[in-house]
Amino acid sequence: MFKRVNKDESISFYIKWPTGAGGVRAVRVIRASPVARKIELRECEREAWSCARAKEKELNIDAYQYVVPCDIVDAGDQYIRLMDGQLSPSSVDRLCRVLPQFVEYMLNNGGARQIHKLMPHRIVRYRDWLLEKGLNKSTICLYLSDISGWLKWCVGESYCITNPADKKRVNYPRRTNDKAADPLSIEGSDQFWRLMKELKTDYAGAVVGVLACSGLRIGEARNLEWADYRPDTGILSVHTVNTRTKKHQRTIPACDALRAYLLILKMINDEGPYIIGTDEGRKRISTQATTILKPHGVTPHDLRRWFRTALETTSPRQFEFIDDIMGHRASRTRQAYSRRHNIEAYRPIMDRFNQWLMYDKPDLSGVNVIPPQEIV
Repeated sequence: MFKRVNKDESISFYIKWPTGAGGVRAVRVIRASPVARKIELRECEREAWSCARAKEKELNIDAYQYVVPCDIVDAGDQYIRLMDGQLSPSSVDRLCRVLPQFVEYMLNNGGARQIHKLMPHRIVRYRDWLLEKGLNKSTICLYLSDISGWLKWCVGESYCITNPADKKRVNYPRRTNDKAADPLSIEGSDQFWRLMKELKTDYAGAVVGVLACSGLRIGEARNLEWADYRPDTGILSVHTVNTRTKKHQRTIPACDALRAYLLILKMINDEGPYIIGTDEGRKRISTQATTILKPHGVTPHDLRRWFRTALETTSPRQFEFIDDIMGHRASRTRQAYSRRHNIEAYRPIMDRFNQWLMYDKPDLSGVNVIPPQEIV
């Protein structure tokens, strides 16, 4: 089922189905008035879905003979038990929250109790209910994706014929990724030093310092090895491994603060090829950084945004060089194969950043997570 807006601003509801010749046929089933209210549009949509359901049942009349009737509650419990050993603990915990919530909503709002009678417009109402509750659009898309995976499994178990939560049937909320509209969690060097002062261990301070003074993405930091860092020249090479960087590698001239934090990591954890690696073999860097920064209301990407803002503050109108340091694509006219690793042009930018960072450095004697003064 789909809908179109007519010239007189009325809305027509159509159903479509594949034909035997490999084409698609669409028929308009109902048309709402130009000044239709929300209740009338909902009734029209319900009637259109009923027609679509009847047409689908007509086309799949043979398949309905092989449907295994299953209660929606039992199907949810079976799927959670099956996924318990296949998904991560966090995904299983989310399923244990989402599926019972969805089942309860369906039973309390006139939804079908048999899984094969579940209709797409019920999924749409559940989506609208989540939007009214104020949930983030990305979270709602994740919930709908979990429900779609469950119903896809039900199709494989012959509990239903089609997946009513498929993206072709239900419009998922459009997610926005406007990072520039979000305020910075930390601003200025004084808030950075306040964050460093609140950290409890040398290792936590060194990890945060490396992320903040290099602008690395969390995936880049995870794959960073000691072989990529040359202490004699202070050059850090970043490779494109499962990240959204340029097609060629980039190099970052390490400022004095970054060198100091790398030296601290070298003294604390000298085992293994990775600079940050795991916390004594237990946690990967993404989990470590989240655990360290979450109590302070900061994310690893906030450190990257803070670093970019600091570079633009200390080195204005040098956006091309800053784009290269950050691994951003500056414009469409820049070709991916043109190498612009001008280390000598990058060094003054990093030096000015280091001077700006150390200008407001407080007196933190006795706090080990700050680089020693003789190193910086």
